[in-house]
Amino acid sequence: MKENIMLSVKNLSIQFGGLHAVENFNLSIRENELYGLIGPNGAGKTTIFNLLTGVYKPTSGTILLNGVNKINGKNTIEINKMGIARTFQNIRLFHKLTVHDNVKIALQNKYRYSTISGILRLPRYHRYEALMDEEAMALLKVFNLENDAMMKSANLPYGKQRKLEIARAIATNPKVLLLDEPLGALDLKLRKEMQTELKNIQQQLEITFVYVTHDQEEALTMSDVVVVMNNGQIQQIGSPIDIYNEPQNAFVADFIGESNIISGIMYKDYMVGFLGHDFICVDKGFACNEEVDVVIRPEDVKLLEVGNGRLEGVVESIIFKGVHYEMKVDSAGYSWIVHSTLPKDIGSLVGIDIDPNDIHIMKKMEI
Repeated sequence: MKENIMLSVKNLSIQFGGLHAVENFNLSIRENELYGLIGPNGAGKTTIFNLLTGVYKPTSGTILLNGVNKINGKNTIEINKMGIARTFQNIRLFHKLTVHDNVKIALQNKYRYSTISGILRLPRYHRYEALMDEEAMALLKVFNLENDAMMKSANLPYGKQRKLEIARAIATNPKVLLLDEPLGALDLKLRKEMQTELKNIQQQLEITFVYVTHDQEEALTMSDVVVVMNNGQIQQIGSPIDIYNEPQNAFVADFIGESNIISGIMYKDYMVGFLGHDFICVDKGFACNEEVDVVIRPEDVKLLEVGNGRLEGVVESIIFKGVHYEMKVDSAGYSWIVHSTLPKDIGSLVGIDIDPNDIHIMKKMEI
């Protein structure tokens, strides 16, 4: 089945002072899906947004919206024809206007310009006032803001201001909406409520969202597709389940959730050695005796009675996390992170074991 690609970014690069902030960035974005763009500070996430919206001019590359290149011969993006809207980390509203008028003002260009040429002014567009009022109220209802329509936007609580900003961006009828850390300043409870609400709105309106966040849990919770970035390049693209369960390198494994990352030797297919012991695994295709990174999730480490595991260790600390206990267990000088619903006493000696399916072998990270 042919994929419905809405936005295609090919070999996009930009340099600042001779340094590559983004290099050969490639991403295809399908219709009506939510893409979570995640990575550490300096990974290039906001730079990508600035390139897509014309704030920065790319050094090279193409941006195709519905198959049409939106970068002209001078590498200048035709902003008014992009069909891309954006929200920012810091909310930008017309605070002296009402909630209703903040949305209505975004609708005006829709009626001010011809839908045929994009530049021909329609005479007396104010004849469409009633229609704009109706559309603004319909959009406010989607965001549960209709009862606040006549309130000055400056008087809204922060969470509602954020929803209003997103509603105003959607009023421009974009094909793609870029959201830059929209929930970063919210408390945990409101943040989780907004995650669910935004996902529902995205599905209801059938608009493609590209969503920047530093929060790994948020990316996994909301996204249809997760894009992990580092140093201006994509490290992995995949579903939340694939990104978490099958990270392609140690950076992704370490950044998305917690991981135990141990240096090892891949002796042969399905056999790896680390911490002085040999373990059966399910990976193959590495060179004999190749140095590798061994990645094991904390929830996959089994703590057993002494003598029942391949390794032994001493419990160094324990923290209650609500749904599980997080323990640190020292074994042969390596401090394991272990998640379990069954706590062990600090100072107790335990056995450690890992199932072959839970041992993930990665190419050695380049330092």
